[in-house]
Amino acid sequence: MTAIRDLIYFDFDKAASLLSQIEGGLPQETQNSNESSKDERNIRKYDIPFFKPEFGGVSAEKQFQIQTRILHHDLIGKIETHLLDGNAGIDINSEFDSHPPNRESIHSRLKNSAYIRATGWAILEDFERLKQIADRFNELTEFIGRCSMASLEQNPDFQKVLKDLDNARSRAEGVKDRNRRTKELRKVEEQERLFKEALKKSTGIETIDEWLLDGIQFFIDLFMPKRVLLSLYPFEELTDLHILANLKRDCFIDGDLDTLIYSYGNRPNIQLTVMGLITSIPPQDGQSFNPFTLNVDETEEQKAKSDEEGFQQAFRQIFYSFENFYKFTSYSRWPNITIHPIALYRKV
Repeated sequence: MTAIRDLIYFDFDKAASLLSQIEGGLPQETQNSNESSKDERNIRKYDIPFFKPEFGGVSAEKQFQIQTRILHHDLIGKIETHLLDGNAGIDINSEFDSHPPNRESIHSRLKNSAYIRATGWAILEDFERLKQIADRFNELTEFIGRCSMASLEQNPDFQKVLKDLDNARSRAEGVKDRNRRTKELRKVEEQERLFKEALKKSTGIETIDEWLLDGIQFFIDLFMPKRVLLSLYPFEELTDLHILANLKRDCFIDGDLDTLIYSYGNRPNIQLTVMGLITSIPPQDGQSFNPFTLNVDETEEQKAKSDEEGFQQAFRQIFYSFENFYKFTSYSRWPNITIHPIALYRKV
């Protein structure tokens, strides 16, 4: 039975490059042609004495119907067949279907594979969308609170409190003694302040400091610009192990990420499948070869470096200093697996 997929995301260039290496080239399209023909006789008969000749002839017309099919959706099927059957990739769900998985065995198995296919529960996080929300978060919160306030204003108890506050202010303003009047007005203002705070709590209006919202937008622009992060959980019993992938915006099949989010949601309640190249398998102890941590300028030979080498080393140390920022934003840590995604789809 032919596998049907609702193809959500597809890196065509990556897939085309991969398949062309496997098959020694990649056709851009296939063409099927159908030929049909018909004869049309143009014959006229005339009744003439002694003979009845036929005048006219036969015309033949042939039509060719060419059907063009772009090799697009079919590529993922071919790639999966080549990689999985050729032992260059594994289906992680099928691999551990017969026995309970654990983090160590999964990592050990993936180290011997270049590509992975995984099916599970997914989360889609659009950081550009998050930046837009942060930009107008307080404005949105105040609008929602104002809508709640409008319904409260129709409440009789609310109207009574407002009327009591207005009467108290009028009485305070009518006091002839200036010092006493000032004191009474301050009491009214304190009552109004407490009333407004109570309303704010009841309507859920809570704003965030602008410096924090500006910092969120700045951080996204600097370290996560245009990022659409996919987190896919192939095993429900291992919630801390998931597949990470950064999805290119121009590779979504629909072309409109908002439509996708509306259709499936940020956290789809239908399992999705991702296929991609494994790019990071973080070690459990967090240790791996790191040239930034090598001893620098400890020997006489190293101290005699040229100015050019010293300049290069200085910049390397700057990169090393900033490395922790990338760690925070890449989410690549044990036991997560990071991949370069080729396709994301729903099995039908």
